[in-house]
Amino acid sequence: MRKVLLSLLLRVFHLHKSSVPIEKKGLIVILVDGLSYDIFKRSLEKKQGSFFSKLIKKGYSVYPYFCGVPASTAATEAELFFGASENIPGFTWYDRSLSQFVRGNRGKSIVGFEHDMKKKANLLKSGSCILGIYSAGATQCDLSGTELNLKSPMKAFRKLHYLLFIFLNPVRLLLTCYLIVISMSMSVYISSKERSKKKLITLLKSAFSRIFLGNIASYIAELEIARETPVLFIDYVLYDEFAHEYGVDDKISYSSIRLIDWYCESLYKTAKKSKRKYDFIILSDHGQTQSRPLDKSSRLENIVQNALNDPSYHVLRTFGFSSPPQKSKNVFLVPAGSSVQVYFSETLKKPYLLGGLEETFPHIIDRLLKNPEIGWVLVRQGNDKQLLMGKKGSVEFTNGRVLKTTGSPFVGLPVDKRALMSLARYASFENNGDLVLFGNIDDDGKLYAFEEHKGTHGGFYGDMTKPFILTDNKSVIHQIKRDDDMRVVFESIRSSYGADKL
Repeated sequence: MRKVLLSLLLRVFHLHKSSVPIEKKGLIVILVDGLSYDIFKRSLEKKQGSFFSKLIKKGYSVYPYFCGVPASTAATEAELFFGASENIPGFTWYDRSLSQFVRGNRGKSIVGFEHDMKKKANLLKSGSCILGIYSAGATQCDLSGTELNLKSPMKAFRKLHYLLFIFLNPVRLLLTCYLIVISMSMSVYISSKERSKKKLITLLKSAFSRIFLGNIASYIAELEIARETPVLFIDYVLYDEFAHEYGVDDKISYSSIRLIDWYCESLYKTAKKSKRKYDFIILSDHGQTQSRPLDKSSRLENIVQNALNDPSYHVLRTFGFSSPPQKSKNVFLVPAGSSVQVYFSETLKKPYLLGGLEETFPHIIDRLLKNPEIGWVLVRQGNDKQLLMGKKGSVEFTNGRVLKTTGSPFVGLPVDKRALMSLARYASFENNGDLVLFGNIDDDGKLYAFEEHKGTHGGFYGDMTKPFILTDNKSVIHQIKRDDDMRVVFESIRSSYGADKL
């Protein structure tokens, strides 16, 4: 019956099947946003992932892999699709070559960045991208961030004319409605406590778009499989958003995993009925680390303003403009979970070096590190040198390598050699701010987040750098056993599919 309905919808919407020969083996990549390896395993123990458990019994294997810094969707997807993730310091950043802010869910800004990017491949060439950040060559169906803005769900729905799909699975629809009701109720509760109508509208809009749009996207993915698309990518953001709001180990967060588990089972069953044979890979882009937000919403601005010790500068928190305000003395703070990019308006083209920064703002680093919420500050020492300064030590980087460690910059935290190498690579990014601030660890072991996060990422500490991959692809499994670094693992995925190199 389901196959008949999908065939009928293909005819109704005049959607043709892929022209890529059916003999070519296909690839389906499902990304579960923000789900760490440890929480994934825990969800199986809590019976929230019955289909995932079935796959493991069928011979699929689950492994952690290392995504490294910045533990961000924008960087992970770029590495998967293109084999390149340089100069992506978070989900939002100022691009010095484009002279504008770029944000992962703002189509206009991400288009230019993707166009200018130095790519090794376009994984989704002739295929489909659903709710990803980049189009990556997708021509069969492109519902990526370059085409959609999840902050504007009604704009998205004008393109998603498949609303009939929601009736194909009434049980799943009921769980979707349950999550919408719970999330909206929590939104009303939070906004009433803060007495903010603006926040209520924002929260309701976000809850509706991330749950309902995700459900529609799942059905569109099934339709794309019925069209025999050669390669399909879909990103489910449900868990990531719920874990931000309620915590990584919260009951509501686990409910979102159960819904994603159902989505994945439907896609798998549809794929098994297709004439094209598919590799089926489920992975996450990063994990999340338990966190606590700052005590006051204006705390971050106050920390930076006090460190500047110069009232002529206006400190402004932003998630990106198409072009920065023209006021001459602005300091732009771009939060990304547990890190903050700090850009000075006068040095957007050529960032400050440590000497010039300390000359203009004496003792700025010391003032920042005196705050309990700030754990580390990254700054440029020279054109090829960077310095990560902690409260009791520092690490010097040069040309993407660790040069020297002084004192105890991490004060007993489990930051291993691999994490340091990842930080060294990250420190070399041209698009980093004049300063990058990283959240400290509080006495309860929670990481300070610069957004309203109970679970966070965007840095280098804890489960955020330990996502998972679930696959039965032998070459990918062989590779991850040898080296679980993201770049190596993703190269094996592209190679096993036969993605064309650019």
